[in-house]
Amino acid sequence: MPRFFPELLSGATLISAYDIFYRLVEIPEFAPVIFLDSGGYEALRDAQAAQHGDRRGVDNTPWNEEAYRNVLEEFPLHQPVVAVSFDHPDHPMSLDQQLDRADRLFPNRDGLLREFLIKPDPGGDFVSLEVIKPHLPRLVQYPIIGVTDKELGDSLFEKMRTVARLRYALDAIGSDTPIHVFGSLDPLTAPLYFIAGADIFDGLAWLKFAFDAGRAIYPQNFEAVELSTRKNTQVNLTRMWAHNYYSLLKLESAMRRFLQAEDYSHFGENAPLLQQAWVSLSESLED
Repeated sequence: MPRFFPELLSGATLISAYDIFYRLVEIPEFAPVIFLDSGGYEALRDAQAAQHGDRRGVDNTPWNEEAYRNVLEEFPLHQPVVAVSFDHPDHPMSLDQQLDRADRLFPNRDGLLREFLIKPDPGGDFVSLEVIKPHLPRLVQYPIIGVTDKELGDSLFEKMRTVARLRYALDAIGSDTPIHVFGSLDPLTAPLYFIAGADIFDGLAWLKFAFDAGRAIYPQNFEAVELSTRKNTQVNLTRMWAHNYYSLLKLESAMRRFLQAEDYSHFGENAPLLQQAWVSLSESLED
């Protein structure tokens, strides 16, 4: 990422404890709050890459709960840090076991907040509200509850229903605990989850695609339509990242304004789609 980006960025940032452990990224001092992911995804990715001879410079130290706790105990707390509960794709657990592990994991440090990431039970591909509901009293002890986009359901509509049902379940016990959807940060998916009841969104789409007219498109299409084709592609890519970042700031403002008046026009080109999505979602929740 370009060196000027720390001067451009001013919002919350998510980084991986795995990358911190192996010194593959620097801690972003510009961020008002840091979300610290447990690193299971990166550990699995690098293990798979190592089978093909690419190790990104990491050694053979296994990534596990103890390594993550070491990062949590030593991580500088110059700004608030939200630490996500540990998970590893190779070691699925029941929700009961996940909660027990999370209860043991986090060190007691001022400025270190906790987030519990709900993972599917062993053998399942998606999180289940029937499994989650009995555990809500324990879950709401965590300031934030997380879920991953890919584990919410087998279609975008089912994923929205899962988020909405989780929000309704939390409302039913008097909890306004924020819902964090991992892997959902683009101009259309984020507001769809937002109207379903989610609060926090992250993902890498803003670095991989161009945001244009409420959609995510290929960078080369954005370069051809919006930017000078005479410029170096890397220069245009950097300009695209800056454009995407400001687009996300505008989307955040639209969400805040929507909360005040529930006026879908704040979402611009996507307003009709979002309004119809809410109608369909509401009808499905009445079934």
